[in-house]
Amino acid sequence: MLFRSTLHEPPDDLPPAVVEAFLHKTYDATFQSVQATVMELVRRKIIRLEKISHNGFLGITSETYSLTLLADNKTSLSDLETKLIAFLFSDATT
Repeated sequence: MLFRSTLHEPPDDLPPAVVEAFLHKTYDATFQSVQATVMELVRRKIIRLEKISHNGFLGITSETYSLTLLADNKTSLSDLETKLIAFLFSDATT
């Protein structure tokens, strides 16, 4: 008896933008896929994400976020990740 296997979920090692392209059958990156790729780079310690709190007028606090490229961890990046890093950090050369 021959069984056909069905893939119900994309493989775990695919970048978020590729998963979105498969699911929506489009090559256009959306905010969600870019955001997911940034968070994946943070998880892999290629980028550091820091929250910065600002005390404003009348004690109202606002928060912003800062991305820092960790120079030691730029190995094993996909082409998509390399292009995103080059876009986010103008001085990134790899």
